[in-house]
Amino acid sequence: MKIKNIKVTENLKRLVCVPLVGLIMATSLTGCDDEPKIEEIVSYENYDDKLFDAGEHIISIPIDDPTQENMQYDYHEGYKPIGIATSAYGRYGYNYGNGKLLFVNEYPVKCNPTYKKGEELLYTDFGTPIEYEKETTKSGDNWQEFAPGEHIISIPLKKDSDDNTQYEYYEGYEPIGMASSAYGRYGYRYGGGCILYTNTEKVKCIKDENGTYTSFGIPEEDTKVLQK
Repeated sequence: MKIKNIKVTENLKRLVCVPLVGLIMATSLTGCDDEPKIEEIVSYENYDDKLFDAGEHIISIPIDDPTQENMQYDYHEGYKPIGIATSAYGRYGYNYGNGKLLFVNEYPVKCNPTYKKGEELLYTDFGTPIEYEKETTKSGDNWQEFAPGEHIISIPLKKDSDDNTQYEYYEGYEPIGMASSAYGRYGYRYGGGCILYTNTEKVKCIKDENGTYTSFGIPEEDTKVLQK
Protein backbone atom coordinates (compact mmCIF):
# COMPACT_ATOMS: atom_id res chain seq x y z
CA MET A 1 0.00 0.00 0.00
CA LYS A 2 1.42 3.43 -0.93
CA ILE A 3 0.98 6.42 1.30
CA LYS A 4 0.35 9.62 -0.59
CA ASN A 5 0.16 13.31 0.19
CA ILE A 6 2.02 13.31 3.53
CA LYS A 7 2.12 16.87 4.84
CA VAL A 8 5.25 17.93 6.67
CA THR A 9 4.13 20.30 9.41
CA GLU A 10 6.37 22.72 11.33
CA ASN A 11 6.09 20.51 14.40
CA LEU A 12 7.31 17.51 12.40
CA LYS A 13 10.23 19.54 11.09
CA ARG A 14 11.23 20.42 14.63
CA LEU A 15 10.98 16.80 15.73
CA VAL A 16 13.25 15.74 12.88
CA CYS A 17 15.79 18.58 13.20
CA VAL A 18 16.31 18.42 16.93
CA PRO A 19 17.51 14.78 16.97
CA LEU A 20 19.76 15.50 13.98
CA VAL A 21 21.37 18.47 15.72
CA GLY A 22 21.81 16.40 18.84
CA LEU A 23 23.41 13.61 16.80
CA ILE A 24 25.85 16.03 15.14
CA MET A 25 26.82 17.58 18.49
CA ALA A 26 27.28 14.19 20.08
CA THR A 27 29.45 13.04 17.20
CA SER A 28 31.63 16.15 17.42
CA LEU A 29 32.08 15.84 21.16
CA THR A 30 32.90 12.16 20.84
CA GLY A 31 35.59 12.99 18.27
CA CYS A 32 37.20 15.46 20.69
CA ASP A 33 37.20 12.94 23.53
CA ASP A 34 38.99 10.37 21.36
CA GLU A 35 42.18 12.49 21.19
CA PRO A 36 44.61 11.23 23.85
CA LYS A 37 45.63 13.79 26.45
CA ILE A 38 49.30 14.65 26.87
CA GLU A 39 50.48 14.45 30.46
CA GLU A 40 53.88 15.50 31.78
CA ILE A 41 55.86 12.79 33.55
CA VAL A 42 57.19 14.18 36.81
CA SER A 43 58.82 11.04 38.22
CA TYR A 44 60.73 8.42 36.21
CA GLU A 45 60.65 5.77 38.93
CA ASN A 46 57.82 3.82 37.30
CA TYR A 47 59.41 3.82 33.85
CA ASP A 48 62.45 2.13 32.34
CA ASP A 49 64.98 4.01 30.22
CA LYS A 50 64.60 3.58 26.48
CA LEU A 51 67.59 2.87 24.27
CA PHE A 52 67.66 4.63 20.90
CA ASP A 53 70.17 3.41 18.35
CA ALA A 54 72.12 5.97 16.34
CA GLY A 55 69.77 8.00 14.13
CA GLU A 56 66.58 6.97 15.95
CA HIS A 57 66.16 9.85 18.41
CA ILE A 58 65.14 13.00 16.52
CA ILE A 59 64.09 16.06 18.51
CA SER A 60 63.79 19.82 18.06
CA ILE A 61 64.36 22.65 20.51
CA PRO A 62 63.08 26.26 20.35
CA ILE A 63 65.57 29.04 19.59
CA ASP A 64 65.65 32.83 19.69
CA ASP A 65 65.51 34.87 16.49
CA PRO A 66 68.50 33.78 14.35
CA THR A 67 67.99 36.41 11.64
CA GLN A 68 69.29 39.49 13.46
CA GLU A 69 72.72 38.54 14.81
CA ASN A 70 75.17 35.67 15.11
CA MET A 71 73.95 33.02 17.50
CA GLN A 72 75.74 30.17 19.30
CA TYR A 73 73.86 27.01 20.31
CA ASP A 74 74.64 24.48 22.99
CA TYR A 75 76.28 21.25 21.98
CA HIS A 76 74.62 18.10 23.32
CA GLU A 77 76.86 15.08 23.73
CA GLY A 78 76.01 12.27 21.32
CA TYR A 79 73.88 14.49 19.07
CA LYS A 80 74.44 16.63 15.99
CA PRO A 81 72.30 19.44 14.48
CA ILE A 82 70.77 18.65 11.10
CA GLY A 83 68.54 21.65 10.38
CA ILE A 84 67.22 25.05 11.40
CA ALA A 85 63.87 26.81 10.88
CA THR A 86 62.54 30.33 11.50
CA SER A 87 59.24 32.14 10.91
CA ALA A 88 57.87 35.67 10.95
CA TYR A 89 54.53 37.50 10.87
CA GLY A 90 53.17 41.04 10.53
CA ARG A 91 51.08 43.15 8.18
CA TYR A 92 53.51 46.01 7.68
CA GLY A 93 56.56 45.14 9.77
CA TYR A 94 58.68 42.21 10.84
CA ASN A 95 57.80 40.26 13.97
CA TYR A 96 59.62 37.11 14.98
CA GLY A 97 57.36 34.06 15.10
CA ASN A 98 59.39 31.14 16.34
CA GLY A 99 62.37 29.01 15.41
CA LYS A 100 63.59 25.46 15.85
CA LEU A 101 66.87 23.59 15.80
CA LEU A 102 66.66 19.94 14.75
CA PHE A 103 68.96 17.29 16.24
CA VAL A 104 69.58 13.58 15.72
CA ASN A 105 71.68 11.23 17.84
CA GLU A 106 75.02 10.08 16.40
CA TYR A 107 75.52 7.49 19.14
CA PRO A 108 73.15 5.15 20.98
CA VAL A 109 71.44 7.09 23.79
CA LYS A 110 69.39 6.22 26.85
CA CYS A 111 66.41 8.49 27.41
CA ASN A 112 63.88 9.08 30.17
CA PRO A 113 60.24 9.64 29.12
CA THR A 114 59.08 13.24 29.46
CA TYR A 115 55.39 13.01 28.49
CA LYS A 116 52.66 10.41 28.13
CA LYS A 117 50.14 10.60 25.30
CA GLY A 118 47.53 7.97 26.05
CA GLU A 119 49.61 4.81 26.33
CA GLU A 120 52.44 6.23 24.23
CA LEU A 121 55.57 7.57 25.94
CA LEU A 122 57.30 10.64 24.48
CA TYR A 123 61.02 11.41 24.81
CA THR A 124 61.54 15.12 24.16
CA ASP A 125 64.77 15.66 26.11
CA PHE A 126 68.31 14.77 25.09
CA GLY A 127 69.44 11.37 26.26
CA THR A 128 72.71 10.13 27.72
CA PRO A 129 75.07 8.73 25.05
CA ILE A 130 76.76 5.38 25.44
CA GLU A 131 79.87 4.20 23.59
CA TYR A 132 80.87 7.88 23.51
CA GLU A 133 84.15 9.49 24.54
CA LYS A 134 84.47 13.25 24.77
CA GLU A 135 87.59 14.70 23.17
CA THR A 136 89.83 16.73 25.46
CA THR A 137 89.83 20.49 24.87
CA LYS A 138 91.50 23.48 26.49
CA SER A 139 90.25 26.91 27.54
CA GLY A 140 91.58 30.25 28.78
CA ASP A 141 90.17 33.47 30.21
CA ASN A 142 88.81 34.67 26.88
CA TRP A 143 89.14 31.67 24.58
CA GLN A 144 87.86 28.12 24.22
CA GLU A 145 88.73 25.08 22.13
CA PHE A 146 85.87 23.16 20.55
CA ALA A 147 86.19 19.57 19.39
CA PRO A 148 84.66 18.69 15.99
CA GLY A 149 80.89 19.16 16.07
CA GLU A 150 80.84 21.14 19.33
CA HIS A 151 80.84 24.70 17.93
CA ILE A 152 77.37 25.36 16.49
CA ILE A 153 76.57 28.85 15.21
CA SER A 154 74.17 30.57 12.81
CA ILE A 155 74.93 33.62 10.65
CA PRO A 156 72.13 35.99 9.53
CA LEU A 157 71.33 36.54 5.86
CA LYS A 158 70.13 40.12 5.55
CA LYS A 159 69.38 40.07 1.81
CA ASP A 160 67.11 37.87 -0.27
CA SER A 161 67.69 36.88 -3.88
CA ASP A 162 65.78 35.00 -6.56
CA ASP A 163 69.02 34.15 -8.36
CA ASN A 164 71.76 31.65 -7.65
CA THR A 165 73.82 32.85 -4.70
CA GLN A 166 77.32 32.06 -3.49
CA TYR A 167 78.16 32.11 0.21
CA GLU A 168 81.48 32.51 1.98
CA TYR A 169 83.53 29.47 2.95
CA TYR A 170 84.85 29.23 6.51
CA GLU A 171 87.83 26.94 7.05
CA GLY A 172 87.13 24.16 9.53
CA TYR A 173 83.34 24.48 9.25
CA GLU A 174 80.53 23.07 7.16
CA PRO A 175 77.02 24.42 6.49
CA ILE A 176 74.27 22.27 7.99
CA GLY A 177 71.11 24.10 6.94
CA MET A 178 69.48 27.32 5.83
CA ALA A 179 66.29 29.08 6.93
CA SER A 180 64.31 32.13 5.77
CA SER A 181 61.12 33.93 6.77
CA ALA A 182 58.56 36.29 5.23
CA TYR A 183 55.77 38.65 6.30
CA GLY A 184 53.35 41.14 4.75
CA ARG A 185 49.63 41.71 4.34
CA TYR A 186 49.45 42.44 0.64
CA GLY A 187 52.57 40.75 -0.66
CA TYR A 188 55.82 39.03 0.07
CA ARG A 189 58.42 40.82 2.18
CA TYR A 190 61.63 39.12 3.19
CA GLY A 191 61.79 38.64 6.94
CA GLY A 192 65.41 37.58 7.24
CA GLY A 193 67.22 34.28 7.18
CA CYS A 194 70.31 32.47 8.38
CA ILE A 195 72.78 29.67 7.68
CA LEU A 196 73.65 27.10 10.33
CA TYR A 197 77.27 25.93 10.66
CA THR A 198 79.18 23.42 12.76
CA ASN A 199 82.92 22.80 12.97
CA THR A 200 84.48 19.79 11.31
CA GLU A 201 87.89 20.34 12.94
CA LYS A 202 89.07 21.33 16.39
CA VAL A 203 88.90 25.14 16.53
CA LYS A 204 90.00 27.88 18.91
CA CYS A 205 87.38 30.61 19.45
CA ILE A 206 87.53 34.02 21.11
CA LYS A 207 84.84 34.91 23.63
CA ASP A 208 82.59 37.83 22.65
CA GLU A 209 81.31 40.63 24.91
CA ASN A 210 78.28 38.52 25.90
CA GLY A 211 80.45 35.65 27.10
CA THR A 212 79.56 33.40 24.16
CA TYR A 213 81.41 32.28 21.03
CA THR A 214 79.47 33.61 18.06
CA SER A 215 82.39 34.07 15.65
CA PHE A 216 84.11 31.41 13.59
CA GLY A 217 87.15 29.92 15.24
CA ILE A 218 90.60 29.11 13.87
CA PRO A 219 91.35 25.44 13.14
CA GLU A 220 93.89 23.98 15.55
CA GLU A 221 96.65 21.77 14.23
CA ASP A 222 97.35 18.84 16.51
CA THR A 223 100.95 18.82 17.69
CA LYS A 224 102.73 15.76 16.32
CA VAL A 225 105.27 14.05 18.50
CA LEU A 226 108.19 12.65 16.52
CA GLN A 227 109.50 9.36 17.75
CA LYS A 228 113.13 8.39 17.09
